[in-house]
Amino acid sequence: MQAAQAQKDSYDTYSGSILYPRTAAFHGIDCRLGMRWYDDESIDNCITDPPFGIRETKLRKAHNRNSQHVVDGYCEAPTDPAEYHEFTRQWMTEVCRILRPRGSLVVVNGRTPLVHTLVVAEELKLKTINHIIFKRVFGMPTTRHFRTEHYHVLWFSKTDKPTFNTHCRFGPQEKDEHGLSLLYRDLCSVWTDIPVEYRPEEEKNENKLPNALLRKLLLYLTKIGEIVLDPFCGNYTTAYEALALGRRFIGFEVNANIWHTHLAGEGKALNEKKLGWDLPNLKQVQVIKPAKQGQRWDPDEEARFYVDYLELRAGGMKKGEAIQVLCERYERGRFSLDRKLKGLG
Repeated sequence: MQAAQAQKDSYDTYSGSILYPRTAAFHGIDCRLGMRWYDDESIDNCITDPPFGIRETKLRKAHNRNSQHVVDGYCEAPTDPAEYHEFTRQWMTEVCRILRPRGSLVVVNGRTPLVHTLVVAEELKLKTINHIIFKRVFGMPTTRHFRTEHYHVLWFSKTDKPTFNTHCRFGPQEKDEHGLSLLYRDLCSVWTDIPVEYRPEEEKNENKLPNALLRKLLLYLTKIGEIVLDPFCGNYTTAYEALALGRRFIGFEVNANIWHTHLAGEGKALNEKKLGWDLPNLKQVQVIKPAKQGQRWDPDEEARFYVDYLELRAGGMKKGEAIQVLCERYERGRFSLDRKLKGLG
């Protein structure tokens, strides 16, 4: 109840908006109230990292954070499970109302709020597209259970086929130093290659997600010019990345101190940036498809493929390596060969 009251006090004493026509809107108000200003199905996507209801402000020592650079005013979510569930239901219901049919809702969760998010999503009849595991070392020792070293990244949508930009980062022909597909690895639902960002001198909120994580989500799930919503801006990481990539942005944040850090401070970084400022620096992805992609298999060709595959495996080659070799030999995609191999049993 103390956390809920502190949050309510902050909502009562601070509110305001900064609007940039056709670019961004930043609101200093409780998102559960502010989202009511927006029409049904008026935003394209929502990517957010809501407070976990675990008294984050008390974890600074456990996370070895330098309090000097942590901005005060973080608003805790209720710690009581019933209150936290209602908190989750309220904000997710509003997001669902204003989310367009093919849009995505991405929620970054820890272990504690996970069940509430999943239950509310089911109540709202949202479809779970992916449950991504993002490896994140917290450095907190444990003695009574296994140490948590990951976040849950939950991707929901109202439809089975939301926007997905398959080749936004890699083309199907791109390989790593071992000759394996970079696209195949990037589409895995366990993300272990996003590094922790250490910025010890930077003023920040209690928790900050890596920019690389938000950029990957935005590139795959959103399009240039679409509206991205973050009901819990926190460190404004989603805002920075969305605007850098040419996506319009709507955000809510009740911590007046972090608001001024990013929007009214000396740097005024978000105020001075031009929409899409980082688009010229993005990698230009080439998509070179296999010559025989989509073509029917000739019976003789299919028979040779099975023989070649079994010979490669008998010679000690792993399945993935054998498929990579045969993709080039038969000028077909990996998924086509995978489907054929299912017939081997």
